[in-house]
Formats: sequence, structure tokens, C-alpha cells
Amino acid sequence: MTTDDILRLACFKQANRNPYFRTQLLFSHSGSCARCHGSVLNDGTWNAHHTTYDHRCEYTKLIDLKCVEYGAVRLRRAPPCHLCAKDNPAAFHDCQQLIVLMCATCHQILHGHLSEDTDENPEQGVAGYRRQSAPPA
Repeated sequence: MTTDDILRLACFKQANRNPYFRTQLLFSHSGSCARCHGSVLNDGTWNAHHTTYDHRCEYTKLIDLKCVEYGAVRLRRAPPCHLCAKDNPAAFHDCQQLIVLMCATCHQILHGHLSEDTDENPEQGVAGYRRQSAPPA
């Protein structure tokens, strides 16, 4: 893998941090989770999940972008997705096809942090799901 490939992969991995990309993803999925199809707009917590890393960003440099998270303005390092959408819409579309919108619960289930078995104590997990215990040693 060349240095250019490594930089392009690193940028793709950070695309979900770009506020413009996230907003476009929210609209393209109509605010619905790709797994359960529920609205992610109810509680405002959602994730942008990469379905593959077999993709390379058009850009090789991350930029600092301001975004609002939990009521505070923060700087995020991300590729310039807004420029890609303007200059190369096909590449932007390809990138968006590889990152899906997911509610927090489904994203945690997908990554194995929660079990789909409901629990008597919903405080142990998210929305009544049980946190996965560590595998026995």
C-alpha cells in the first residue's frame, strides 16, 4: 500500500466526523436507522457506521471543522467532504453508500457491546438491551 493509499484510507475513516457529511447522511437515510428502521431523531443520538473500509477518500489531508456536540462547539479533524460533494459528486455519493446511519442501540448491538436479549434492568444497557459480558478467560 502506498503512502497516498494510507492517507486516503485514513481520510475515509474520518469522513463520519465531518458535519456536512453527517447532515447529508441523515437526509439520505430520511432519519431512519439502517438496521431497525426506527427514527434516530427521537433522542438525537445516532452513529455513522462504515460498512467497509475498502474505499479511498479523494483527499489526503484532514482539516479542522467546527461542529456543535452536546451544546458545545468543538473542532473535529475530518476530510473536506463539502468540497468533494461540490467538485466530485460521484465520489461523494460512492463514499456515502459505504457509511450508514444507525441508532445508538443498533450500533452497539452490531459491535457486540449489547445483547439483543432484553434485560430486567434497562439501566444496565440501552433501551432495555443487556450489555455483553466479557468472554470467559
